[in-house]
Amino acid sequence: MLRANGKMKYVIGALIALGLLLSFFVAHTITTYKKEAQSSVNKFCEMFKLGCTDLHPSLSWTDPNALLGLISEPTLKLSCGDIEIHFTSVDQYGHRSQPISFIVGRHSGEIATYSNRRLYFEMENKYGVKDSESKAIAWPHFMSEEDAKRAISSIADRLKLPADMTLQTIKQNYKKGVWTAVWQRELNGYRYEKDRMLVSIMGATGEFVEYLKTYKGHPCPTEVRLSQQEITKRGWSRFIEKLPTSLRGKAHTLYGTDVSLRIVQPRVFSWLPTEKNESRLAWIVSFYFTGGIEYKSPNNSSESEQEAAAAAISNQFRKWHELGKPPRSYEVRYDAATGEILTESRIAPSCLRGLTK
Repeated sequence: MLRANGKMKYVIGALIALGLLLSFFVAHTITTYKKEAQSSVNKFCEMFKLGCTDLHPSLSWTDPNALLGLISEPTLKLSCGDIEIHFTSVDQYGHRSQPISFIVGRHSGEIATYSNRRLYFEMENKYGVKDSESKAIAWPHFMSEEDAKRAISSIADRLKLPADMTLQTIKQNYKKGVWTAVWQRELNGYRYEKDRMLVSIMGATGEFVEYLKTYKGHPCPTEVRLSQQEITKRGWSRFIEKLPTSLRGKAHTLYGTDVSLRIVQPRVFSWLPTEKNESRLAWIVSFYFTGGIEYKSPNNSSESEQEAAAAAISNQFRKWHELGKPPRSYEVRYDAATGEILTESRIAPSCLRGLTK
C-alpha cells in the first residue's frame, strides 16, 4: 500500500511539473509573438509616418489598469491565431479616440491588416454630414484615377507587393470617400481562393487609410484533366442526392449553380493557420436556391431595379418555406486533376441568392 501511494505521488508530481513547464512555454511563446508583432507594427508606422509614437498606447478599456491610468503598452490580443494591436489617444476628459489598428500574422510576422480609423474620422468630421437622413458625407473632389494609381503604386512598392499579385480593380467609393485598389494572387492564370491584397487612400488627399493582405496558399500543380461540363454534371448528381425525393425532378428549376476554378486549401478551416497545409487546384461547384425566380443584381442598379430585386428575394424566401425548407445551398470541391472530392458542405449564405442576369 505504501509503495502504491509513493508511485501515485510521483505520477501527480510529474503531471504538475509537466503542466508548469507547458504553462511557461505557452507564456514565453505569446510574449515572443507580442514582441515580434510590435516590432512589425513600429516599422510599418515609421515607414508611412503614421504617428503611432505620438499617441498614448493603451490596454483595452476592460482592463482595470486602464481605469487607473496605468497605461504601458498598446492593446494586444490574439485573434484567429493572429495578434491585434490598437493605438488610441485619451483626451483630458478621458475620452478615447478612434484607433489605428493592426493585425499581425502569428506565423508570418507580417502586417495582415491596417485600419486608420483615427484619420478617417478626422476627415469625416472635417467635411461633416450633407444629409441627416442618408448620412452622406460631402467629401471634397476626388483626385483623378491616374493620380490615385500613382499614390497607390507608391504605397504598394513600399509594401513589397508580391510578384504573383495582379491588379484587378481600382475604384472610387464615394460613400466612404476613398480610392481602393485590389490585387489578386494568381498562379498560371488561376486565382488563389483567399489570397489577395487591398489598399485604400482618401479620395481627395491620397492619405493611406486601409490595408489588407492574405497570403497563405502555396504553389501547386495546375493541371486540369476534367472539363467544366463533366464536373458540373458530377456536382448536380451529388447534390440531387441531398434533396427530398419530391424535389429531385425539379432541381434544375429550383436551384442555380456557380462553377469556378480556384487554388484552395482543402484540409484546413479558413480561420486556422495554413502554413503546413497543401494547396490544390479545384473545381468549386456551388448550388443555391432560387425557387425559379430570377432577378438582376441590386448592386449599382436603379431604385426600381433594387425594389424588384427585394421583391424577388422575398418571393424566393416564401417559396422556400412552401417547399418545406429544403437545402438553401450546397458546395462540393473536386481536385481538378484527379476528380477527388476535397470537401463538400452546406454553405450558409446571409440571404437567398437569385440568378443574376
